[in-house]
Amino acid sequence: MTQLISVGVGQCGVQMASSFIDYYMSEAQTHISADACSRFFFETKDRKYVSRCVLIDTENKAVSELVKERTGSSNWKYDRQSIWAQGCGSGNNWAYGYEQNGFAAKNEVMDRMQHQAEKCDRFGGFVMFQSLAGGTGSGLGSRITECVRDSFGHHAHIINNVVWPYKAGEVQVQSYNSVLSLSTLLKNSDAVVVTYNDVLHEICGDVKGAENVSFQDMNTIIAQNLTGMFLPSKSICSVPLLSQPLSHLVPIQSRRLLSLFALPIVSDVARGFSIFNWDTLVGNGLAMAATGNFAGKNVPTMRRITDPRGSLMMKSDAVWIVLRGNELADGRAKVDQCELLKCGRFFPSDNDDPVLVSTNTRQFNKQEKSINILANSQCVMNPLEDLLDKCHNMLESGAYLHQYLRAGVDADWINEDRLFLEQVLNEYKSM
Repeated sequence: MTQLISVGVGQCGVQMASSFIDYYMSEAQTHISADACSRFFFETKDRKYVSRCVLIDTENKAVSELVKERTGSSNWKYDRQSIWAQGCGSGNNWAYGYEQNGFAAKNEVMDRMQHQAEKCDRFGGFVMFQSLAGGTGSGLGSRITECVRDSFGHHAHIINNVVWPYKAGEVQVQSYNSVLSLSTLLKNSDAVVVTYNDVLHEICGDVKGAENVSFQDMNTIIAQNLTGMFLPSKSICSVPLLSQPLSHLVPIQSRRLLSLFALPIVSDVARGFSIFNWDTLVGNGLAMAATGNFAGKNVPTMRRITDPRGSLMMKSDAVWIVLRGNELADGRAKVDQCELLKCGRFFPSDNDDPVLVSTNTRQFNKQEKSINILANSQCVMNPLEDLLDKCHNMLESGAYLHQYLRAGVDADWINEDRLFLEQVLNEYKSM
């Protein structure tokens, strides 16, 4: 089994990483096998599981609370030698997180990365978690990603899982932070999986049936969706975990932004009496991926999506489909029969085999059947274009640039990264 190291950077990142590894462990132990646990955990001599997780933050509070929660747990715990939490924050400033805290932290953090890598028998790479909008997650996270690539080269894969900020805004300079962070990650990662706060909030509101959605609720959705992809599945059990899907999903190196879709989306109240068949799950799941409908509401029919006169379809380089549960032969048949996957307009690139399908007979997330889809598609275009417009307008007005200049990042630096992302956007538009 290929082993992976999870890395959380900043308050958002460490909480996302913690939610992910906790949910992964619960599914691996309950529904898969003890062997699956070794992907993100190692076992001590007294048969206790310890996470292969590195937690990094410039404030101690969030990390201390997470470690305290695991104290005395019979399920798993953190490796205290893999925690770095010190400093006084990054002030929601990418430049300070990248330049000041990044310089101060990089050697000690990389020692912790190496410590975990040396514990792996078959090391596969890093699964990193961070926000785009803040200072530590975006700035220090960018610096650490660069250091990981420099230290481990391309022998270790890097997947960054990032949270796109609310459209309404969390911090005034989130456009600068997001552009600087996303540009750096795309230059150093094998792929960047994007999750949107607005979408998470909407899904949690539907699932929980409550207006007051917590960050823990949102992190749980991220954890469930990613666990559905990273748990063992049949087509990739005999090869390094990240190699096959990444080479499949990213055939063109200038397009590395991935989007994740999952079904069923069902509330805890309705879970016990909800029944789903593969026809519905496969059809709606692929329709969501083809239209960028993450929340699964008012999903258009496949006939409307594939209509050559319409404009609903968003083109893709490739999709990775994971089916879990019973009657998998039927599920695989529904994938093979799907008219969308036979449509040349949906896969316009030269990828000879744009559809990768993995299966596992075990139930997932307490559902008899479930589908997860990771797609490299045009659904990133609208949020990316909106981000670049906001960044351009702020640069034109010179807003808040003095805060970045104090940490060594000037307008030319920001604009260079903005232009890089403009090229990425044009690559997706040209599909």
